Amino acid sequence: MMTELEAKTRQALEAAIGDALTEDAMKRATKRFQDACSELQTEMEFRLQSDLAYNLCLWVQRMFEDAVKAMLLGDDETMRRHLSCSPNQYSGRDRDHPIIHGKLFETGAIELRKQIVNAHAELLKDERILDLEDQVRSLVKQVNQKEAEKNAMWERVRYMREAD
Repeated sequence: MMTELEAKTRQALEAAIGDALTEDAMKRATKRFQDACSELQTEMEFRLQSDLAYNLCLWVQRMFEDAVKAMLLGDDETMRRHLSCSPNQYSGRDRDHPIIHGKLFETGAIELRKQIVNAHAELLKDERILDLEDQVRSLVKQVNQKEAEKNAMWERVRYMREAD
């Protein structure tokens, strides 16, 4: 329960705040706030435009250096993260692997792992084997689909011949 002194103090504070927060004072405060936000926006846009390319290049350079250091030091966990072969991470093995001009087309994490497998064989040997097994499964599936399509076509041809 509030004492009489607390109640009077509260009422006096409410009256003083009400007197101070006039419509004119609120307009001036709102104008200052809008000006400050506008200055902040202008400064942020300038910094973004002037520093973005430099900072992006620096970030890419650091990421590259970190990956090379991890590879040279045998840091399996970091290498797995950079090479997309950590558990529950995209690995490039979840789709069909196309043949383009008679050559198996590899991109992304699979291509990168292929290129550096000799440089870091112990870490990547098992992952590369998994890549190849997945590609073989994909190719067998594609061959089986084509074989089924071919057989279905020959069945239609035989059926048409028998119908004549």
